[in-house]
Amino acid sequence: MPNKPIDMHKLRLLLRLFFQEVSGRQAAHLTGLSRNTVRHYWSRIKEIDWPEERWDGLSDLELNRLLISSKLGESYDPRYHILKALLPSIAKELRRPRMTIARQWDQYRKHHPDGFGKTAFTKHVQQFRQRHTGYMVQHYTPGDKLMVDYTGDKLHYLDKETGEYVACEVFVAILPYSQYTYCEAQRNQKQETFIESCENAFHFYQGVPLAVIPDNLKSAVVKTNRYEPKINETYNAFAEHYRTAILPTRVAKPRDKALVEGAVKLLYQSVYFDVTDREPISLEELNMFILEALEEYNERPLNGEESRLKRFEQEEQHRLKPLPAKRHSLRKVSEAKVGKNGHVRLSEDKHYYSVPYTLIGKRVKLLYSLDEVRIYYQMELIAEHTRGYRRGAYTTNNDHLASHHKALTEWNPDFFLRKAEAVGPFTRKVFERTFKEKPHAEAAYKSCNGIINLGSRFGNTALEQACRYADGLEVVNYHVLSDILTNKLYEEDVDQQAKVLYHENLRGGNYYAQSDEN
Repeated sequence: MPNKPIDMHKLRLLLRLFFQEVSGRQAAHLTGLSRNTVRHYWSRIKEIDWPEERWDGLSDLELNRLLISSKLGESYDPRYHILKALLPSIAKELRRPRMTIARQWDQYRKHHPDGFGKTAFTKHVQQFRQRHTGYMVQHYTPGDKLMVDYTGDKLHYLDKETGEYVACEVFVAILPYSQYTYCEAQRNQKQETFIESCENAFHFYQGVPLAVIPDNLKSAVVKTNRYEPKINETYNAFAEHYRTAILPTRVAKPRDKALVEGAVKLLYQSVYFDVTDREPISLEELNMFILEALEEYNERPLNGEESRLKRFEQEEQHRLKPLPAKRHSLRKVSEAKVGKNGHVRLSEDKHYYSVPYTLIGKRVKLLYSLDEVRIYYQMELIAEHTRGYRRGAYTTNNDHLASHHKALTEWNPDFFLRKAEAVGPFTRKVFERTFKEKPHAEAAYKSCNGIINLGSRFGNTALEQACRYADGLEVVNYHVLSDILTNKLYEEDVDQQAKVLYHENLRGGNYYAQSDEN
């Protein structure tokens, strides 16, 4: 041990140099200390074996106790040496749900009746836990954050129809400054349910905090990251509606959500105890019992001072942002590629929506609620539609379509009958027959459009003659008329009654005449 302790500035410099892995000689030169002094403090740092960020979070007093004080805060009271051996197991027990320091003290005094009193016992346990977890005391601002999580233990209600107990997840929210707490039972932890619970918490508090701190559950976080976790887009849409931020806790950093986990322990001892003593027969009744027990919990004095409710009403409620006029309409997110017809498919409903035709072949994002679909390309809103639920149907904005696609939207029976009448009465007759025989309108439109194109290839006069020829056949469609026109069957002067029934393999007289010549 050095003869004189060093000042805190040099001690922190020594810490930085240790983690920068400079040599002892360089450290002695930069700090003005002897190499023996450097070796002494560095050996203590190695012995404690903490990561650099834990050292950075220590106060000067804590750093002094760890590296400078020879007693390291210990007492020479013989009772302390007995307790010191028990502290690791006590700290481990305190990590269990529903375990408290008071219960641990009761166990300690049963085996050591001459041991420390409750106050001294609590002090030593808390000092040990702080020394061995290295956490930083956090200070909270009114209205700044809301911590949310689920409890480990579930609550149940009795289903009267089946006679079975139904397990329910329990959602917990706490405002860290006032510690005003909200909780409710839900059927599951799915994304829609989680968002509904967060929204219910906002309405319970009658305001919105600047940020929500969830755990890294899948309903909130798509991909964890120490610096910038990727938030689930549906949860992000919820946050945008309420104009709040999402700040997930770091993975495996329980201190980030210590208050909400502490609230869970307290709820086990109070709300859970009251609710499980009753027999709810539905989820609604279970939540009614929870709210009754929660009201008593929040009105109970906190640490001998004002209650959570009173502190919330006096110091925090007015710091929350006001609720928006409407509740959030849950939006889901989907991605799709724009088809050649200028539409994208919402896979959940198997329904199609138009986008500007210039985006054909591009991938777009669909953000949809129960009654609305918004489509984005590279963060820009490109289309809005009323949500349609008919499978296989199309919702189309004609302004989105290219000129040849717009023509397709004008197709209807009157459109094609006018086209047919311009060719002749037999062509119109064939079109009327097509609309009657085709079970689906779109199939009839395609067939009629093909027949009109035959008029472009062979001439409208020939098409009208072919339709006159085909009028008495059992089968009339695009392929029949194409064969009649190709083989010029309409030129044969054959009595209509003597015609053979047309079939797909009919070749015509010219075909067989050519065969005889061969």
